[in-house]
Amino acid sequence: MDANSFPPTPESFDIQEKVLVSPISSIPWETVASRRRDEIQSKIPQEYLISQKDLEAAGVNASRTSGILSPREQDIVEKSATDLLELLHSREYTSVEVTTAFCKSAALAHQLVSSVSTYRIQLS
Repeated sequence: MDANSFPPTPESFDIQEKVLVSPISSIPWETVASRRRDEIQSKIPQEYLISQKDLEAAGVNASRTSGILSPREQDIVEKSATDLLELLHSREYTSVEVTTAFCKSAALAHQLVSSVSTYRIQLS
């Protein structure tokens, strides 16, 4: 490239055209989406799963009627962050209790509306 030519033009570089192809480009998006759904579903612990029949019957009250959340866990997920902080500080709730309640709640929500793109309960 000539030091006096500014701005540089594509011709001033020795570039070979490259076509990048994604390794999944030949896989239909429906297949990729299905695999991802299956992967997420497989990470949800069995005890957090609810049958399709029960999901349909529960509707908007699923967190209360599914049996996945205990009454105490239901209370936890309905609290504000400020209230939870105070209750954790006073040791009325433990961090394990709060984390478990929210993991269960996320699993239930995902089963209802496919809301989770990554479920990493093991990291919790």
